[in-house]
Amino acid sequence: MPGPVMDDAAALNLIREALCEVVPDQASRFAALGPETQIKDLGIDSIRIMEMLGNIEDRLGRTFAEDALSTARTLGHVVVLIKGRSGS
Repeated sequence: MPGPVMDDAAALNLIREALCEVVPDQASRFAALGPETQIKDLGIDSIRIMEMLGNIEDRLGRTFAEDALSTARTLGHVVVLIKGRSGS
């Protein structure tokens, strides 16, 4: 059963919360992130990025398609994934 529809601000907040859980020592920096922020500019390695995405998937109760993850370049792209209904 799908969860409630999430707006951009709520999706971006979910990303920030997941980042703060994965890299708590950078929490204050993550507060200023926006949809235009490049994932490569987060200053965290690919393992932590996957942990962040796994955290989001757990909170949403669904997974993202791998091909969609591989093309995500900004946090705005991740917002689109969060708001979408694709995946299982």
